[in-house]
Amino acid sequence: MSLQRLLLSLAALAAIAVFASLGRWQLGRAELKEQREEALAAALAAAPRGLADVLAAGHPGPVRVRAAAGRWLEPALLLDNQVRDRRNGVRVYRVFQPDGAPAVLVELGWLPWSPERRLPSLPELPSGGSPEGVLLPWPGQALALAPLPPRPGRGPWLLPRIEREALAAALGVALYDGVLLAGVDPAVAIEDPMPPERHRGYAVQWFALAALVAIVYGVLSWKHRRRR
Repeated sequence: MSLQRLLLSLAALAAIAVFASLGRWQLGRAELKEQREEALAAALAAAPRGLADVLAAGHPGPVRVRAAAGRWLEPALLLDNQVRDRRNGVRVYRVFQPDGAPAVLVELGWLPWSPERRLPSLPELPSGGSPEGVLLPWPGQALALAPLPPRPGRGPWLLPRIEREALAAALGVALYDGVLLAGVDPAVAIEDPMPPERHRGYAVQWFALAALVAIVYGVLSWKHRRRR
């Protein structure tokens, strides 16, 4: 076999292996998303538990929780570059400090940027305590390529990612390893911009690319043998 044929064979095998691995990864993501949806559905169907008790016990979630007494900490946290329905916006978070339990990050929903990229009006906070909701494990956070921007003296804190250790240090609190999703509507709690069906669709595309490379390589090899 010539060096050119050897390199072509190695490149084809590498491409097939990479595409097939990406397809399997997408299938794994779909399975994880389905497990998350099932766990959320079970939590929403169960009776709510006291937020402070769940936080003090270190329950990993998901678990449905009742409102708790405590106080809201400043500032509001806005996670930037959150796309919904092809509109760019922010995901709004606040930190709530229950009485006798660790502080917890509370997700209050999504808001769009204005065309002038002015900060949107933030939702009003429940008076006297936290909202009811579902306590979820801490979400995956983006790769920390740079430090978080400094905490502002006043106003919301616009963030490129939600990083628990950095936020806890900046706020001076012990921050629970989870997020309280406000609202107990299953459609809201389980909503995901990348549902399992989309992951499976991407998996099919990657497997199709692997098959296409294999077919093209096979046809080229067959033509080469015929010419010889």
